[in-house]
Amino acid sequence: MSDTFKSGAPDSRVALPEAMPEKMPQRRLTSRLAGRILRDARRALGLPSFLRNEDRRVLEQIVLPHFIRDRECKDILFVGCDWYTQGYNTWFEEKNYWTIDVDPAMQKFGVKQHIVDGLQNISRYFQRETLDLIVCNGVFGWGLDDATAVEQAVRGCHEALRPGGILIIGVDGVQERRPHALEKSAALLAFEPYVFPPLRTSDYQTETPYRHRFLFYRKPLSAADARKIPGIDGMRAPTQETSLENLKPGPRGWWRNQDWRLSETGEAIHRVRQLLLAELKYFVGVDSYLDNEDRRILEEVIFPHFLRDDAYKNILFVGCSWCTRGYSKRFEARKNYVTIDSSPWKRRYGAKRHVVAPLQHLGRHFQAQTLDLVICNGVYGWGLNDRAEIEAAFTACRESLRENGILILGWADCERLNPYPLSTWECLRGFRPFVFPPLGTSEFVTATPHRHTYNFYRRPRAAELVREIG
Repeated sequence: MSDTFKSGAPDSRVALPEAMPEKMPQRRLTSRLAGRILRDARRALGLPSFLRNEDRRVLEQIVLPHFIRDRECKDILFVGCDWYTQGYNTWFEEKNYWTIDVDPAMQKFGVKQHIVDGLQNISRYFQRETLDLIVCNGVFGWGLDDATAVEQAVRGCHEALRPGGILIIGVDGVQERRPHALEKSAALLAFEPYVFPPLRTSDYQTETPYRHRFLFYRKPLSAADARKIPGIDGMRAPTQETSLENLKPGPRGWWRNQDWRLSETGEAIHRVRQLLLAELKYFVGVDSYLDNEDRRILEEVIFPHFLRDDAYKNILFVGCSWCTRGYSKRFEARKNYVTIDSSPWKRRYGAKRHVVAPLQHLGRHFQAQTLDLVICNGVYGWGLNDRAEIEAAFTACRESLRENGILILGWADCERLNPYPLSTWECLRGFRPFVFPPLGTSEFVTATPHRHTYNFYRRPRAAELVREIG
């Protein structure tokens, strides 16, 4: 990750990193076998399966949703199919969506409009300037390696894209998967770097051992075309209909984004099935996660920011469950990570340093101003509902945080899960809004039916308070 991106400034550079790991890390045999068993079980139940790693989360949570919401992006080609891409087909069902893969065995994972051929032959199937988006992730360096074929594929993409069309290339940084001809491609010179709005860069490197990177390119617009499109640098401006808050998930998004309270028999069965599957995965050493949008924002956008920032060393995570057990591995390797939950039986889901106590008793376990970050997601409205307990809990958070320490509050903005509006909380008056750099806001509403919202707060410095009083 470049320093420019960390600071929030646009970065249009497309440069290969100087240092790279030599080999791609290999998954353990037990992990591969467990994944295969669980994948087959999900297919038997008619459920799609997805790869649970950071680069796929960036693709699935940040990159693809942006173009799904864009109504002007209609004609899309996805390059490379496998079991973990089959779920994308329903996401794009309202688009003119095509898939292509050179392996005939992969056709079963594509859409009806599937092409069995290599990307270098794209011109055989698409007329000039007919596509709005081409997503080519994990293809260069994974079969498409020959310099001539790479050049032909990139040139074919340029011809097939309309002016202003986007080409997304996902590549690994390890030497064994580095497409030697890609950075030398003369055909890429016909494109211009495209600063992808949600990431504010044209070259995004993920936090993965194999240093997977997403490169964003755009086929240049003519001067006349550029004047027709509102927004900065020719990028389409968001509209009321396509804003994140007004996104209406399709059928698949609906069941993934429910708040699964045990109010109906079907919800109870679903929740029990989730728990049983999580326990089975835990038995074979595989972590489980909730597969919905608000959790992906937490896991893919919020966590990586603080994991990279050395200023946040002492971190408290509030509330544990089967879907949070995997967080410990991510944080304990780099941070002083502690979990807290009032239920003793949830200790098994917590970190090595776990506290069994309600949040309002935080001061009994931490000295004043010792924490850098407190993450409290899905606690308010899910047990922490009493007015007095709420005030005590977040007053304790403020006292335990150092100056400029951060409190992240994740909650559902719906009537039955929001008993007291945040604007009425006295305990929050001791905080100041914190504009979280990756999201560019101090309050982020996810595209979920229950309007799950993340609020970011900062404990002000004493000097700030003195100035405010004065």
